[in-house]
Amino acid sequence: MKQDFVIINGRAYSPVTGLPVEEVATTSAEHVAPIQVQTHKTVKQRGTAVGSLHKANTQHATTLNRRHVKQPQAKPLASRVKKTSHSIDTPQHVAVRRFSTKPVAQPVTSSTARTIDRPAEQHPVVRRAAAQPIAVKQPRAQRLAQTQAVTSQTPLQKQSTNLALKPSSVLKNEAISEALAREIAPQPSRRQKKQRRSVGRWVSLASTGVAVMLLGGYFTYLSMPNISVRVAAVQSGIDAKYPGYAPNGYSLRGPIAFKDGEVTMKFAYVGSDLQYTVRQEKSSWDSSAVKEYITEKSGTAPATTTVDGLTLYTSGAETSWVNGGILYHIEGDAVLSGEQIRKIATSM
Repeated sequence: MKQDFVIINGRAYSPVTGLPVEEVATTSAEHVAPIQVQTHKTVKQRGTAVGSLHKANTQHATTLNRRHVKQPQAKPLASRVKKTSHSIDTPQHVAVRRFSTKPVAQPVTSSTARTIDRPAEQHPVVRRAAAQPIAVKQPRAQRLAQTQAVTSQTPLQKQSTNLALKPSSVLKNEAISEALAREIAPQPSRRQKKQRRSVGRWVSLASTGVAVMLLGGYFTYLSMPNISVRVAAVQSGIDAKYPGYAPNGYSLRGPIAFKDGEVTMKFAYVGSDLQYTVRQEKSSWDSSAVKEYITEKSGTAPATTTVDGLTLYTSGAETSWVNGGILYHIEGDAVLSGEQIRKIATSM
């Protein structure tokens, strides 16, 4: 006999519900061996465990029964019906004459699909003449033969010539490229124009300042001898002057020497030791006194030259004259002509 209860400590319990069974006879309990169950001290817990609530007697959802309801299958995009415009599907009434009829699509034929837009072509006569130039000096029979050969071209040859031309798409792209290449550069804004003007103004002012400084330095360099002569004249106490003329290749060498009542300037030839000295000293002599001085110094009568109111006395390598209370002397080993000496004298 199958037992449907469990005896613990002499008391029967249901194995399903765990509740005590009161209807079990005590006689049956005597013949059944007791089952030793290890008891544990129960611990009181607050609340009920979540696992014990959802562990047994779980009910399945009854919303859908897949045995009787099939899941809808998604249709591919190609099988969907495309919606058309309502205005095209609506038929026009026979009494309506105000609106135009529906456009009828023209079927695309093979000839229409193969049509290619061609650019402008030259006249056939001009093309044939350019392709086969005829020499004037050739005989008439040979010229006629060449003309007949050109005019006897077959339509297939003409078609191959036309196909060799560029299509319209290529010509359009080339025209667009040329137009973009000739595109005018964007005009600068007003602010950029002002900045450029200010920069240009500063550059022009700076260049003008540099030019003025260079010119000032150049003129200062040219006027340095005159400045030195003015300083020497003030220090010596005489009205000394700088010669306005110097022979070619001669220039002032060294500083201008001066002492009380006398100023001396040396001019030398570039690249050599040839030189002459211009000496100016304060004097109360006249021309006759200068002539006697040159005669006593050289022992011979000097050569006399008159130019621009000045009387020059020359003896050997020395020339002297007096003007405005100043006695002038030109002497040295430089070989100077009479014309050069006269120019030096008149320039002072």
